Amino acid sequence: MAQKKTGFVFSGAAALIAQEGAITQALIEGRTLSTSPVKPDVVAGTSSGSLNSIATNAVLDPKVEFYWDEEDKPERGYKQILSNIRNHDVYKFGILPLIEGAILDTRPLRKTLEHIVNDTMGYETMGDLYLPTYLATVERDTGKPVRIYSKNPDHADLLVVDVLMCSTAIPVAFPPQKIHYKDGKEFNSKFFDGGTGPDGIPVEAMVDENCSEIYVISKMRPKPELDRELGLQIPKDLVLTDVHKHQIQLIQNAMLAFDYLMNAIFCSEIRRAMVLSDSAYLYEPQLDKNYSMLDFNCEKEQWDSSWAWAVKNDPLPITDESYQGKICPGEPAPLA
Repeated sequence: MAQKKTGFVFSGAAALIAQEGAITQALIEGRTLSTSPVKPDVVAGTSSGSLNSIATNAVLDPKVEFYWDEEDKPERGYKQILSNIRNHDVYKFGILPLIEGAILDTRPLRKTLEHIVNDTMGYETMGDLYLPTYLATVERDTGKPVRIYSKNPDHADLLVVDVLMCSTAIPVAFPPQKIHYKDGKEFNSKFFDGGTGPDGIPVEAMVDENCSEIYVISKMRPKPELDRELGLQIPKDLVLTDVHKHQIQLIQNAMLAFDYLMNAIFCSEIRRAMVLSDSAYLYEPQLDKNYSMLDFNCEKEQWDSSWAWAVKNDPLPITDESYQGKICPGEPAPLA
């Protein structure tokens, strides 16, 4: 009989990445309200959830000196690294992204990821990762969802940072990206954010891994009763031209549409998680404010508030009752 496994599936999170990081720490360390430590045998992620998948690898990898929260060695603490990130470490305005069919220049993001993943964690290729890992993206020219799998011989030499750049390439806001092998050859074509396809929460990746237990780890979905800022956090030193103002409106519209799409996919994939596993859980923080999907200036605040919530709450078992009552009220129960 094949070994039963536990899978962690990370939803897309954009700038809400620290929320997922904090609750993952609580889950793995057994710091939730009443559960014992839960460690994954396999991980999968979409968009910035892909980076949380890589961070989970690094924390659990005995060959890597990396921690969730390490004040004595802040350069190796995930919380400390995210807390020091600012918007200019992720994107900037410029001419180049307009040429590539987007509004924001994400070359700063590439440098940030290279520092975190290559320099700090020591991961260069997908094959370097400790756990079986699936990272979701979408092929730009065909719309085909593509799961890059660390144990696939055809994917093992793909550059991790390239895959992360593709998985986080939010259409309109961020330009599509290419993936290269270690030897420089290209893999297929350009790619969009994995959240634009059916792998907004890549639970289907757990099927081939024979996961009997799935934990969906998600940032908080926006609460309609709270103030909501989905647009761009404008740098204070940016002199807004008319072009900039139009660009900002485009980004706001794109991010709003993208958020609606992710919420629709969320309920569908939660249903699939219940059907595909013996036990499925949702771990989604419930905070007292909504956060902007493109404001990376407040990661520490998000981490701290999510941690405070996590230590008082357990993952929610996904059942017919919880699905229709708390997770997706009014949605029909899944068909087994």
